[in-house]
Amino acid sequence: MERLRGLWIPWLRKWMETPDDAALWPAGWALEELRVSLFAPDVPCVAKVSGKRIVALLS
Repeated sequence: MERLRGLWIPWLRKWMETPDDAALWPAGWALEELRVSLFAPDVPCVAKVSGKRIVALLS
């Protein structure tokens, strides 16, 4: 949970500042994929996502 929260909070802050920014969508979807892979490993994911990739998307 802490791993996901450490990535989610920075994304949420950026989204709260500019909710119409389409550039945040890929990071948001990557966070959802990571959430599913962590908490529901039996559910197939579209892509394997790492924390490093999400950080890169947020930069």
